[in-house]
Amino acid sequence: MPQASVLGVAIEESSRGQQLLDVVFKHLNLMETAYFGLRFVDATGQRHWLDPNKNIVKQMKGLETFTFYFGVKFYASDPCKLLEEITRYQFFLQVKQDIYQGRLPLTYDLAAELFAYAIQCK
Repeated sequence: MPQASVLGVAIEESSRGQQLLDVVFKHLNLMETAYFGLRFVDATGQRHWLDPNKNIVKQMKGLETFTFYFGVKFYASDPCKLLEEITRYQFFLQVKQDIYQGRLPLTYDLAAELFAYAIQCK
């Protein structure tokens, strides 16, 4: 499994979540942004999605450093209808990670079919 990449961004104390999301979306060259978001783990260990309308610092209460994880927030019912190739690629990476980390259980038959598709893409 490839290592995740890191993007360092300086934010101001008054920055809202949407400002950070815009930087990430621009960095990834994403146009179909409604499907994606940034997750973080709070001081109690709970996972949350960054609220684009709220102040980032207020959402990160109790944390000294802010670490966010890019991910698919909403899955498209038919990924083939997504307009941008980069959007489909980001969906693929998320599904791959979810399978690898055991968050998305697969039957043996479905795993074999997905593996066959992956080989055909190379």
